[in-house]
Amino acid sequence: MDVCTYLELLPHLHLRTARVSLLNLFRGAPPAPSHLHRTSRSPWTEKTSWGRAHALSMTRTATAPSTPPSPATLIQHIMDEMISTEREYVRSLSYIIEHYFPEMERLDLPQDLRGKRSIIFGNLEKLWDFHSQYFLKELEASAHSPLSISSCFLRHDQFGMYALYSKNKPQSDALLSSHGHEFFKNKQLELGDKMDLASYLLKPIQRMSKYALLLKDLIKECSYSQEQELSDLRTAEEMVRFQLRHGNDLLAMDAIRGCDVNLKEQGQLRCQDEFIVWCGRRKYLRHVFLFEDLILFSKTKKIEGGYDIYIYKQSFKTAEIGMTENVGDSGLRFEIWFRRRKSQDTFILQASSAEVKAVWTAIIGKILWRQALRNRGGLKSQIKSVHTAQNLFFCPSITSCKHVLLNSSCAIMSNSFCNKPSKKAQSETMSLLCKAEDVSCCGP
Repeated sequence: MDVCTYLELLPHLHLRTARVSLLNLFRGAPPAPSHLHRTSRSPWTEKTSWGRAHALSMTRTATAPSTPPSPATLIQHIMDEMISTEREYVRSLSYIIEHYFPEMERLDLPQDLRGKRSIIFGNLEKLWDFHSQYFLKELEASAHSPLSISSCFLRHDQFGMYALYSKNKPQSDALLSSHGHEFFKNKQLELGDKMDLASYLLKPIQRMSKYALLLKDLIKECSYSQEQELSDLRTAEEMVRFQLRHGNDLLAMDAIRGCDVNLKEQGQLRCQDEFIVWCGRRKYLRHVFLFEDLILFSKTKKIEGGYDIYIYKQSFKTAEIGMTENVGDSGLRFEIWFRRRKSQDTFILQASSAEVKAVWTAIIGKILWRQALRNRGGLKSQIKSVHTAQNLFFCPSITSCKHVLLNSSCAIMSNSFCNKPSKKAQSETMSLLCKAEDVSCCGP
């Protein structure tokens, strides 16, 4: 039996088997787990991978070489898996609500668990309501147009509930571990379930990770000619990954101590990470938080129980900073500098990896760009062609007509002019830009 024949049989095979088999065969992945196959003794479904069964059939039949399934076929199977696993997820949430929520009303509920339902279960009931009443139905409605699935993710703000669920999860784990394990174990035994409550409470976190993987699979199979669909899928994947990160960000934000700044007024927390920081000759290990309007430096302190708290050290408004994207040859360092301060008053931050550094410099760049446009909105229309040059960055602080600095090592998007490049370099850059746009150059 060749692949074409197999494809004809797909509707009659177990959905997950079909999906795993196809992707394993054509991506060179390890064999599918045996429990995904039917127990029939047919060479197609016995306890061996479909890939090996296919190879066996090819040796038995001297037919013409089979044709791999088209991207459209693979995309449809990814969509089918999205829907089938969504149904399973909704059933799992329903199972928790049906069997474990009533346990919190029992008269013999331990004293330490009384009134703690919101801590143990977080906002799980709201997640169930959203997925059962809205999201699952929308996925099913998109079953035959998989590339439109991004709209199902992007039209809903409710995915923000997952960040709140993740933020609450450590408290839930601690309470279950200290007082709830034995109590809920009895219910598990009564149900004859191999999974305990703690395992079920992991499912929302696992589900978001599953969304990210399935969206990534769709992106891989999407043709570059489908530009809009590809862009929307990438946006949806980034939204899911952001929510996964944001739960940890919110948890870390709550652990900041000794801060005299109202962090709720500093815009969205965009990222937080550990850096080696140099200020002059001094070197520190700092946990840095980047908000839309503030960058905050803190010192990590370990506490009993394995969680960290962050002792506030200093912070600066992002409106007062500029950034040098690359410092040194390691590829791990970038520089934060300030307007109206001495040139030596800078911070050099060394990231743990090039990927972390790239994420931070990209986010800081976008923040500074938005501030530049907000503060100098009138110049936005004048520099509309700048985005076509990869290393051109807007510098709004100079009051003349066009203010752009061309320098591959210095990404300038702040409210003050970078004093590091020479006046000659500034003048040459502006002349170059003005010539390109056929305007007179007003000089630095």
